[in-house]
Amino acid sequence: MDGVEAWSRTLTTAECLAALNGRTAFPASAYRTVAEALRDPQIAHRGALAEVEDGGGTLQGAEPAVPHVGRQVSRRESAMATLGEHTVALLRRRSACRKHEIAAFTGKIADGERR
Repeated sequence: MDGVEAWSRTLTTAECLAALNGRTAFPASAYRTVAEALRDPQIAHRGALAEVEDGGGTLQGAEPAVPHVGRQVSRRESAMATLGEHTVALLRRRSACRKHEIAAFTGKIADGERR
């Protein structure tokens, strides 16, 4: 690998790819940063990202790479849960904690419940 690394340092990324692709048995592609990958026109064409909102503002979120078999792909919800938004509901459903224990732990009580 040292030889390949030394050779590749003398060329631009485009020159390396031109020299490797189609001339070797090994596929080659450029290393890209996340920002570079997200600017790829194929990302937009495939609808791989969706704009979502959370408590901090608007951001890009990844759509599932492979849709479920037999289901039509639908865009994700346009708003994401804020930190802790569903804590009480999840603890009520998924734990053996009692109402007063959840309230002591979170400082909140479930909607419609009394301590």
